[in-house]
Amino acid sequence: MSEFSDCYYLFNATTEDAVSLIKKIRRYGLVLPQMGQYVPFLVDGAWNPAQSIDVVVEENSGVLLHYSYAQDHGLEIRIYDRSQESCVIDIQRQGPSENALDVMVSELERLGIARGHQLAEVRAILEETTQEGTVDLDSIRTRLGNALGIELLRWCGCADLLTQSPKELSRRFPEAIFVLKNRRGKIDNSLEPIPNEWCPKPGLPVFMYLPVPDGLVDEALLDRHVRHWQETNDWDDDKCVGFWVYTGYRRALPRRMRYLADRIMNLQKAFGSEHYEAALRRTIRGILAAADSRFDWEPYLTMKAGEQRL
Repeated sequence: MSEFSDCYYLFNATTEDAVSLIKKIRRYGLVLPQMGQYVPFLVDGAWNPAQSIDVVVEENSGVLLHYSYAQDHGLEIRIYDRSQESCVIDIQRQGPSENALDVMVSELERLGIARGHQLAEVRAILEETTQEGTVDLDSIRTRLGNALGIELLRWCGCADLLTQSPKELSRRFPEAIFVLKNRRGKIDNSLEPIPNEWCPKPGLPVFMYLPVPDGLVDEALLDRHVRHWQETNDWDDDKCVGFWVYTGYRRALPRRMRYLADRIMNLQKAFGSEHYEAALRRTIRGILAAADSRFDWEPYLTMKAGEQRL
């Protein structure tokens, strides 16, 4: 199962500062408990995270970090001083990574984020990632977080605000503060999603424009899934039953990634018959990369489990 996480952090600030910032941008948000000098928070607007970052940064009056982590790709921390980007830490899973070390160390010191031995450790970490080869991202994340005095969250992201209910989030984060809960989903529902590499056609459900993960999967298993959809479309017209593998996807995927199962149902509309197979294969690869690796697909692929009737 591949992890995808992202989060904002206000540095040297209070919980009230984070609540105030979210209210300024008039978006649904979630402020997590303060972690030392940092206040982590999530902001609604999953289908266009780049635009969400711009909106948050525009109203930022202090030091802000935006962290994103994709297990199969890399880790990035963008640091902002008010509305200006100060520096970027960009670590790729497949090296080498390119970072302006001197500028970065200077900015971290100027902003008070790191000093002395902390700066030396940050430099050492980043120098390691300039080498060729595969980086142990999870280890690097832990070390980098320790050096910066920040807990870089795992399995947590702004998309959770779209894919999980407030009740579910309250169970995960009992001490978190909800902000403008009545605006939940209004950003995504009120704005027309912009066609992108994940969905080239306008007017489809918001989740179609969310990223599709990638990763190493069992290619033979991937081929079986693709054939199943091509040969059966996961449905038996004569018996009016089906959704075996679709149900399996919903059960195997972490809750925040279940939109990938619904994505399959819209691929024909998004890509047409000419590009359907490529889009199907790409989506199923993402599902298998994100799903529980221990999940037994056999009863679903043989249409013995997960059956739904209409």
